[in-house]
Amino acid sequence: MGKNAQGWRDALGDVAEALASARDPWWIIGSAAVALHGEDPGNVNDIDVIISPRDFDRLEAAGILKPVKHRTRDHFNSEKFGRSRVGEYEVEYFADLRVLADGEWHLVEFDEAEIVDCQGVEIRVPARAELIDLLQLFGREKDLRRAACLRKI
Repeated sequence: MGKNAQGWRDALGDVAEALASARDPWWIIGSAAVALHGEDPGNVNDIDVIISPRDFDRLEAAGILKPVKHRTRDHFNSEKFGRSRVGEYEVEYFADLRVLADGEWHLVEFDEAEIVDCQGVEIRVPARAELIDLLQLFGREKDLRRAACLRKI
């Protein structure tokens, strides 16, 4: 049996609760962020979160996430990488996520947040334009499809 199509929304509530005491802004990115913007990203198979290194350390100390040795893949890297499981969803935490573009590593940062209500919980996602830019920077086919979906307004 497959994942509950809306189960990721429930999982986001648990993620937000775990991050309630975060000292720095945190961001939901990827397919969940696209869905929170009201668009169809295809399947939401996991939840991707960008957090600061110090919040990563706090979540690790609290036993909320398990650090994973993260090797550079294609053109993604982060100072710290960890995972947790919320129900049937894997949550991936990236501290200081970087993307390789034009031969240089670029730190993923956002200037503008949109706070989205997800079943009574406030979730921070990058503003639509910044999320489009990030997905285009990722450059994978699924990310380019999601960016195109976000541009259709």
